[in-house]
Amino acid sequence: MSDYLLQRLAPVVANERLNEKYCRVTVSCGPIASRSRPGQFVTVRVAAGGPTLLRRPFSIHRVVADGLQLLVKLVGPATEELAKIRPGRMLDVLGPLGDGVFAVAPERPRVLLVAGGVGVAPLLFLADKMQGGRHWPPTLIFGGATALDLPTREQFAELGVPVRAATMDGSLGRRGPVTDELTAALDERDPRQCQALACGPTPMLRAVAEICAARGVPCRVSLESLMACGVGSCRGCVVPVRQDPTGHGIPYTRVCHEGPVCAAEDLAWEQME
Repeated sequence: MSDYLLQRLAPVVANERLNEKYCRVTVSCGPIASRSRPGQFVTVRVAAGGPTLLRRPFSIHRVVADGLQLLVKLVGPATEELAKIRPGRMLDVLGPLGDGVFAVAPERPRVLLVAGGVGVAPLLFLADKMQGGRHWPPTLIFGGATALDLPTREQFAELGVPVRAATMDGSLGRRGPVTDELTAALDERDPRQCQALACGPTPMLRAVAEICAARGVPCRVSLESLMACGVGSCRGCVVPVRQDPTGHGIPYTRVCHEGPVCAAEDLAWEQME
């Protein structure tokens, strides 16, 4: 567990509804924001009067002057509450969490960011950090069911990041899964120069890992998982890995602690649902 883990009551600075499925919440919590790295997350609970007992995990979407931003997909009571929260209300924020973060391999200059829906959240923070470096700009390959599932793509474009979209209904970009667009992008490049950094649902990440492995492209993935404690104690978010990380005969790793970002080749994808 990071030595920099903090818990703060953080006021909401802004709450922007992006579309009927997503909102973006900005909270003022400078001490947590200043310690955060791309790929890490926080757990959040409405400080008073919230509908749920357990905290909810959210990737750190962006570090801004007022603190940090969270990209929220509306999927249940907790996220519906966040979508309605007004500036001035307090959130109980714990973080930054996760020792597994995004790292760019220095010898691979062509960086592909692969996102599925709300999986785009940590990749904007990563793009911010990459600005001006030798790997700039990366390319965002962004997929979802419809155009509504591709929020914040405008912010990538404003940074100068090319965005290649794919939607299952064809409402934006290529019709089909995001992995089709990833395959097309790799076909246009020398795979020896490429690396992929991805976040999204597990089936998508497995497909991304297989495509990259077939071409010899290093791939790191940020896993999505249900969590209870978020700090590595309950072990409710473990995923199977190919090598025992503890030496105690337990071939699993905790998404909240050793993750959420892992090398794709370390994961036992065939054992995941």
